[in-house]
Amino acid sequence: MQDDLDKPAPKKWQSLAIKLASVWAGFLILHYLYDFFPSAVTHFFSAVSESIFQHMKIGFWVYTFVSGVEYWLLRKRGALTGQFFRSRVLGVLVFLWAMLIFFYFAPAILGGPMPSEFLEIVNANIVLIVSVCAGLILEREAEGCPFSKAASVMLWAMYLVLLLEFSIFTYRLPWTDVFAVPPGY
Repeated sequence: MQDDLDKPAPKKWQSLAIKLASVWAGFLILHYLYDFFPSAVTHFFSAVSESIFQHMKIGFWVYTFVSGVEYWLLRKRGALTGQFFRSRVLGVLVFLWAMLIFFYFAPAILGGPMPSEFLEIVNANIVLIVSVCAGLILEREAEGCPFSKAASVMLWAMYLVLLLEFSIFTYRLPWTDVFAVPPGY
C-alpha cells in the first residue's frame, strides 16, 4: 500500500494544514474562553487552570469538534471512507498521548521548568503543533486500513473513558497527578 502522504498531491497536504490550523486556533480560543466568558458551558470545554489535564481536555474537545466539521464537509461532498470515525478516534488518542510525551521533553533535557514564561509559551505551541501533526498523520494512515472488531472496540472504549474522565475531572479533580506519589505510598 502506497503512503498517501508521500504523494505530491497538494490536496492531501492542504487538508492536513487546514486541520492543523483549525485545531491550533480552536485550542487557543478554548484555552482563554473561560477566562473571558466564565460559565458552566465554558467551564466544561475550556481550561480552568494551567494543568496538563486541562490542556488535554481542550485538545480532546477541539480535535473532536474539528473532526466533526470535517465529517460534515466530507459527507456533503460524498468523500467519506468507511474508516473515518475510527481513524479520527485514533487521531485524537495519539494527539493527546503525544501532548503528554512532548510537553515533558524540554523540561527533561533542561532538568527543570522552562527558564521564562516566553519560552514556556513557545515550547507549548511547538508541542501543540507537533502533537496535532502526530494525530493527523496517523489518522490519515489509519483511514486506509481496516480495523478489526477488537481494535474498534478498544479505540471507542478509550475514547469514551477519556470523555468520562474529562467530564468528571472538570468538576472533581483526581486525588493525584501523573508525577505525584499516590497518597499512602
